[in-house]
Amino acid sequence: MRKEKEYVVIYLDCCLYGCDVADDQRIVINLTRNGLFYHDRIITCQITEVIHLLCNNYGGISRFDLLDFECLDLQIRQSVEYCEEQNECWSPHEMVLYYTGRELPLRPEEQHEEALRLMIDCYQEMKRRGEEEWPRIEKIEIPVNRVLYDLVARGIEFRNDQLEEFCQVQHKKLYRALNRIQLDSGQVQPNLEALYNQLNLPIHYLKYGRLKALCKKYPELQPFRDAEKAERNLRILTYLSAIRKNLNIVTPVVKPVGSRTSRIILRNPSLQNMSKEFRGLFNCSHQTFVNHRYLYVDYSQFEAGILAGLTNRKELISLYEKNRIYSEIERIANCDRSEAKILFYCFIYGGVCAKKLKGFFNRYCSEGDLESLVNAPKVSSFLGNSRILNMDTDCHKILNHRIQSIGSLIFKQALIDVYNRYRWKVDLVLPLHDGALYKIIDDEITDEDICRIYREAFRKYFPGLSPLVKPQQFFPEGE
Repeated sequence: MRKEKEYVVIYLDCCLYGCDVADDQRIVINLTRNGLFYHDRIITCQITEVIHLLCNNYGGISRFDLLDFECLDLQIRQSVEYCEEQNECWSPHEMVLYYTGRELPLRPEEQHEEALRLMIDCYQEMKRRGEEEWPRIEKIEIPVNRVLYDLVARGIEFRNDQLEEFCQVQHKKLYRALNRIQLDSGQVQPNLEALYNQLNLPIHYLKYGRLKALCKKYPELQPFRDAEKAERNLRILTYLSAIRKNLNIVTPVVKPVGSRTSRIILRNPSLQNMSKEFRGLFNCSHQTFVNHRYLYVDYSQFEAGILAGLTNRKELISLYEKNRIYSEIERIANCDRSEAKILFYCFIYGGVCAKKLKGFFNRYCSEGDLESLVNAPKVSSFLGNSRILNMDTDCHKILNHRIQSIGSLIFKQALIDVYNRYRWKVDLVLPLHDGALYKIIDDEITDEDICRIYREAFRKYFPGLSPLVKPQQFFPEGE
């Protein structure tokens, strides 16, 4: 019986060249139309090109295990050394140099055999150094890659009938907001930090607070939020508009490990960051011959639930299960709901426990409980995703990484379980931060069936909790 193989591959001139990692002779094979078999593993720096070739020549990606070198590097490197910042300018050349001490050819397309052999050495060294991360890669990252790369292979449907109008409106909003900033705040270029200082707002509000919530109390901030939103929306809408008018499929680049905490990131365009008012673009119910409906499901108060599970404090768990975390902060801190959220997320994301919040934690989560979560320079989820932090400068990141990495683990488990149970009947349309939009083709599958899977994924890691999961309104009203 043939054993599954691992191939490091390069896509070049519409062909797929690869080397078997276990082949000591490092023979380069053209894998374009044959040579790959069920559950063979493919490791590459060109994941999008490889996905499209597999779809065209092998009938899809579902039979293969796919790994993206960029994601693999991020997952492993932060677990073996201190990485101060995320490398925004990732490149195969830098990766190979880091793991092997040797340099890729300057023109790999002309020396692809040498490049492949160097990348095999790199992959083997990654496996050696990242041995502790490999259980997560096998159990979570490779299975969720199949889910997300299947989405890339299908693409995401969108409506293009209103895109030009939307772009014009956002363009006007952007320049109107910039004009207001110049006239009202006297700033030639938006400088939010300077305005925070003028308003005597704590700097951690700028780093970890939610600008939307702050605008309710400080209307001077509204033009900055309007400019930020309009610029982001315009960038995404313009990208969609650039797709030819007779097409309504976008294939964003998906990075299953796109952040330090292993959160999923979409690029080109970053559809996750589009404002809710434009979500109707993905409601394509009337543009297909297949009857279907959409379902958006997410974890409510996700971080709060994870914190309750980690501390295992009955009072905090009860508060979470009743969906009353923010309400209780309002009561104890004597603030409105917007500020309650800001206080809580400044603590979760930035480790800043404001004086107003101390009363809440004194009541529901002791200082000792919290200290037990942030007392190690190497922080991990329940299954790898470790990150080495500097205890002197990064102590505020410890709790954030612990909670967010566990959130990534739970959310990816839910995506995997829905895919495995309802493949061909339920399609993932768009993963967001703590939830996902699905297209359900089988009328016998209920909303509760999907929600139950999400609850089970949460309880797999926190069996004593009843997680808050329910269908949510995704499209604007009337869509």
